[in-house]
Amino acid sequence: MAAVGATSRRAGWPLQAYFAVLGLAVVLVGAGAGAFVYVQAGTDAEESATADAGFAAHKAADQLNSSLKFISGALGPIASAPSTPALFASPSKCVLGYAPLNGFDTGHIDVIRPDGSIVCSSRNPFAPGKPYAGQVWLSTAGPTNVAPLIDASTGKQVAISSYPIGNLGVIAWFSDLEPVGPNLAKEFGSGVDQLDFMVLTADGKTIITRSADSARWTGANTAGSPFAASARMPDRPDVDGKRRLYGQAQVASTGWSVCSWSTGRSRGRSPLSLPLSNRPAASTSRPRSRRQGPHRSPR
Repeated sequence: MAAVGATSRRAGWPLQAYFAVLGLAVVLVGAGAGAFVYVQAGTDAEESATADAGFAAHKAADQLNSSLKFISGALGPIASAPSTPALFASPSKCVLGYAPLNGFDTGHIDVIRPDGSIVCSSRNPFAPGKPYAGQVWLSTAGPTNVAPLIDASTGKQVAISSYPIGNLGVIAWFSDLEPVGPNLAKEFGSGVDQLDFMVLTADGKTIITRSADSARWTGANTAGSPFAASARMPDRPDVDGKRRLYGQAQVASTGWSVCSWSTGRSRGRSPLSLPLSNRPAASTSRPRSRRQGPHRSPR
């Protein structure tokens, strides 16, 4: 019987080795499939976030353009109205009001003389003297949109839309810029990707507004920032130096650029954003088979 057992044991090893190799192949195939799914999920998430950022940038740019066109369209009829010149002689007859407009929540509307003094304003009281003396937009022959500028009356960063009233002066709409960036994020922030918005002047050198830390960045210069130093797409760094997925669109009426970065997933995170300890790992260990002797039938 000992001889028979030894012979059976030697004959059984090739079959066990076969199953061990088969098991190892299954594990390796499974690990490879898992790695592919992991990489593909990360790629899909990046493509989705990039598309999300680009779409949001275009929607934000369209809204800004629409608001600026509305402002210009509202100022023109007032400036050309036959009764408007009389306001310069009788300021007490002037009544102006400011209402929030698609992201431009706060600001004021003024009628201003060429010397920079205010005839009347939606602000009460308005600044005395000649706070806007020497402003370039006071002497332009046509409608203007300029931003960002410090409002001499309030000290805030503003966008100024002005319309000339003959040679008597201008009517100007001042829009506070600091709230605009956060308002864009509230309006166009994705339900999937958290988005950071930044609006730049046409030359890309000055920040008109930003949704993140708006008080710090509104009116700031981009020179020397990681954003200015790189044109890489679609993962261009922001002004803080954080490399994120990026979209961009232009405001048609002004040439301003609206930039939108995906800052991460608000509902769960893509595999590429998971810490290493939480990422799926491919197993490289060999399957452990239980070594057994030949089965003996009871006699």
